[in-house]
Amino acid sequence: MTNWSSDHGPWGPPGRTPAQATPPVASANWVYDNPNYAQIYPQAPMPTEYAFWGRRVVASLVDSTVALPYLVSYSAMAATIDYGTYNSRTGVLSGGHGPDGTLAILTLILALATFAFGIWNFVFRQGKTGSSIGKSVLGIRVVDEFTGQPIGPGNSFIRQLAHILDALACYIGYLFPLWESKRRTFADMIMKTVVVRDIDNTRPPC
Repeated sequence: MTNWSSDHGPWGPPGRTPAQATPPVASANWVYDNPNYAQIYPQAPMPTEYAFWGRRVVASLVDSTVALPYLVSYSAMAATIDYGTYNSRTGVLSGGHGPDGTLAILTLILALATFAFGIWNFVFRQGKTGSSIGKSVLGIRVVDEFTGQPIGPGNSFIRQLAHILDALACYIGYLFPLWESKRRTFADMIMKTVVVRDIDNTRPPC
């Protein structure tokens, strides 16, 4: 029988096998400090606190503020459009012109900048650290429900696409965290992710 040697540190005392070892009492963030937890104790519950729905909503609102300049520019551009006059008797449309050229260019630049920010914020930043800017402000992050680790940019991108399902049927998927046991949306269920409280504020650096 293989000894459970002392170099395993907190996993178990010398002379005990992995099956005999008893998991130590875990703090709320213990799993993040011990990445081998899921491999050694695959049946043990992951010590965590799932983020409340309201906290997730506020985090989304914080992330959405970056789109405000684009929305203001778009509204201003749309206001400069003259749709002309349509004569229903003759079927002729007279007058009218397109949007102001300067505002149209500004709106396009802001649209591209907002899109690029979204890719960085939700795909790369959230994929690597678990938190978008909004989630960092609210002290929550997206992690794999089995390992407690960030899911990586690739899976984070797919998760964003999966949010399309959350928007179907009157956005019911976004409301699922109100009653689902792990407070998951449809996208979370598909990607096997959970949104957790970063209780000890020990998030990875950006």
